[in-house]
Amino acid sequence: MDEKNRAAMIEALARSAGLGDAFMTLYGSAKFNPETGTIYCNGHVISRETVENAKNYCEGMARHYWESTESDARNMALIFETAAEAIKFMQDQTINKDGKKA
Repeated sequence: MDEKNRAAMIEALARSAGLGDAFMTLYGSAKFNPETGTIYCNGHVISRETVENAKNYCEGMARHYWESTESDARNMALIFETAAEAIKFMQDQTINKDGKKA
């Protein structure tokens, strides 16, 4: 049984036992629920609002560093831009593995 099927079976058993999201939050791998906009990872439940705030923060910091004259500004801008874009990709479930709209 491959890892993906194993994880799905464990999740199904947890849900049937009434544990559901609480179990997955504590024991499952990181997951994004596109219906609720919630991220479950490292024992944390991260709400849609917090995910959106994180994206906005990263976008703002990227803009700040693009306008900065500091020596490491370009690298920091790219780091924040990457984080913001990763959140957008996660939120947009129509993006396929090649980065194109499905």
